[in-house]
Amino acid sequence: ELVSSHGPPLNQLVVWRYPAMVKLAELTGHTSRVLHMAQSPDGTTIASAGADETLRFWSVLPSADGRHAPGGRLHADAAEAMRLDR
Repeated sequence: ELVSSHGPPLNQLVVWRYPAMVKLAELTGHTSRVLHMAQSPDGTTIASAGADETLRFWSVLPSADGRHAPGGRLHADAAEAMRLDR
C-alpha cells in the first residue's frame, strides 16, 4: 500500500493499493491541512501532523511480515489524536 496526505477541503490521508493505484481508504480527522506524516518502524501505523495542531496515529497498514490489521483489513476508524502544546 501507499499513503498520501492532502489539504483542503478534506484534509485527509488516502491509502492506495500499489501499483494499481486503487483507493482503499480515506482517513479523515484533521480539521486543517496535513503537514507531515511518517510510518512506524514495523510498518503498521502512520503518524500525521496537521495545521490543526494535532498528531494522529492511524493503525492501517499490514505489518512488515505480511500480517494484516485485526480482521485482515484496514481499520481506518482506529485513530488516536494528541493536541500539540504551544
